Amino acid sequence: MKVQKIVGMMACAAACASFSSFAATDDWFGATPSGTETNLVGATATGTFTVENGKFNIDNDEDTALKLTPTDSAPETSDGIVIISATAELTPNSTNDLGEVTGAKAGFAVGVDDQNATNYYGYANGTWTKLTGVNPTSAETSFKLVLDYRAGKKTVKFFVGDTQLSSGTTFSIGNVSALTSVDAFGSGSISSIDAECEVAKVAYGDIKYGSVAEALADGASVNDIKDPTGTSATSASGLPVAVCVAAGLSIDDATATIKAVPVANDGNAGYVTLQMAATGATTTTPEAGVVQFTVKNGGSTEGTYPATAILVPCTTGVYTVEPIVAVAP
Repeated sequence: MKVQKIVGMMACAAACASFSSFAATDDWFGATPSGTETNLVGATATGTFTVENGKFNIDNDEDTALKLTPTDSAPETSDGIVIISATAELTPNSTNDLGEVTGAKAGFAVGVDDQNATNYYGYANGTWTKLTGVNPTSAETSFKLVLDYRAGKKTVKFFVGDTQLSSGTTFSIGNVSALTSVDAFGSGSISSIDAECEVAKVAYGDIKYGSVAEALADGASVNDIKDPTGTSATSASGLPVAVCVAAGLSIDDATATIKAVPVANDGNAGYVTLQMAATGATTTTPEAGVVQFTVKNGGSTEGTYPATAILVPCTTGVYTVEPIVAVAP
């Protein structure tokens, strides 16, 4: 296939795992040209291209595509999610010229259909699909392909800026397990390409996750959620791994605790307002809405509250405040 007037950003993948199983992200590889320098990080660049005025300029086809190939496997911290970010001038081309791209499992482009309508298009597992939600412009576009290589997942999501296209649709990329390169071909310019890996925070079964919330959404219970190696569900302090991670605490710190302490300038009539205070080695910002607190009076539950506003009634009783892990409704 000879595509002459489209900048296609293609994620090429392999069926054999050279990919380490990884919220937070770690850099993997990329390129940010400056002047006439390619400024490669953790990658090699091959194919037909020039670098001028801080941009990759390409006028090539699929056979001579600009190919960024990582020099190392994904970081060992990876949970199997890769975010490919790019900023490029995407030249529209007829959708009739959008065909299968050898070796690619995901891609992004701008196409013009037979009714002269211009839209973003996403490539997934051999098929181009019109993407809705953001209209293309002639200016540089910042976009992302979020690739999920985990067992039972194998998907891609498309973003322009922070907007996920096609109302949050997730597309299958087939049975692949490794990103081998990021390719670009057509006619246009590219200011940056960057590949990052999501950092594994917990594991549930054989799958690693970047957050407790995602593991819970996949059906895990607190006692099912283990450390990123899948070894233990209990942290060094004795707290469940899920509780520590959701609260932003180190799972290796034996002094890690979670307390409820008074808020400053409490103006809530009829209640004492408390908030979560996590002590010990902190590793991340707490996951919003995941750690909540149940207030009990004897055997009766008074209510369950967010970590920033735990309400204890100003009435006679012996109250206990217990942290729980549950995604807020």
